[in-house]
Amino acid sequence: MTAGAASSPAGAADGSAAVAGRVSVVHEHPEIRHRVALVMQDHGMSVTCVSPGALVRPGYRAPQAQVVLLGDRALLARARQAWPQAGVLLFGTATSLVSRAGAVAAGAHGYLSSEAHHYQSLWRPRRHQHVPGSGGITEIQLRILELMARGFSNAAIAMELDLATDTVKTHALRLFRRLGVKDRAGAVGVGFRLGLLS
Repeated sequence: MTAGAASSPAGAADGSAAVAGRVSVVHEHPEIRHRVALVMQDHGMSVTCVSPGALVRPGYRAPQAQVVLLGDRALLARARQAWPQAGVLLFGTATSLVSRAGAVAAGAHGYLSSEAHHYQSLWRPRRHQHVPGSGGITEIQLRILELMARGFSNAAIAMELDLATDTVKTHALRLFRRLGVKDRAGAVGVGFRLGLLS
């Protein structure tokens, strides 16, 4: 794992040196948050995992942290607001980060990228399994469909499933295409007709 830093905010270190103290990890995939936390804990750090859904919740009180590892560039402003004294570092693959300069220009203090071979698995969430007999619908799409049928909004689904709202929207659009419908009402109707919902 390589690191780049534009400055040295409280608790952050330049280059590849480990940052001491409290770290918050923000990423939409729980598995990635967990794996990154394990790596940080192996280096003696105190780690708190935070879902993007929690970060955008009104009145959210962020845990104390000296450094925030952020997996979503779109949440930079909220992260800087939630942790005003912390160093905020974007993390992910080199292609997702684009460049150190891009991360810093977007408002981060630096970046962490997964170039080292033994860290590659950190950035690849397991593929969602397809539900047997569903015509190619994934488990996450079926769960989203079930919550739609219960009247959940995209934001509520995001909080329920610990995902970013944009991720829910993406899964929903793929679900609509798979079912041949244009909206959630159509998806729920087809879901009942196909026996995906009961």
